Amino acid sequence: MNETAVVQFLIALIAPFMVAYGIGYFIRRSIKLIVFMLGMFFFVAGVLWYAGVISSFSGIQDWIEGVMKIGYDKTQQLSDQIGATVDKKAEGSAGQMTIILGISSFFTGMLYGLFGNKKDKALRISAD
Repeated sequence: MNETAVVQFLIALIAPFMVAYGIGYFIRRSIKLIVFMLGMFFFVAGVLWYAGVISSFSGIQDWIEGVMKIGYDKTQQLSDQIGATVDKKAEGSAGQMTIILGISSFFTGMLYGLFGNKKDKALRISAD
């Protein structure tokens, strides 16, 4: 195994994990703010509906459906692009293994960033 292969392997292993850990940690730390803002959105929408400014929620529903459709379309495009990239790397399994390693490292980092490093990890045994 030459030097560049080792460096590529380490980058594929460590870089996605660290990026995903940062994203997961940010989401975990800012979840209260996100939920508060979502609650305030529904509170303001309820007040506007009660005051008669909004007659129905169909506009909001159409907007949410549009956002979800855009997200779904972008996810499909990304999935197709990843599939095309994997198909182009048909020279051997090393390229595919690097992609699989990077994806698994990313999701491991994301899960560790979201749920890991909690203070109450130890099993507590209490006596009555």
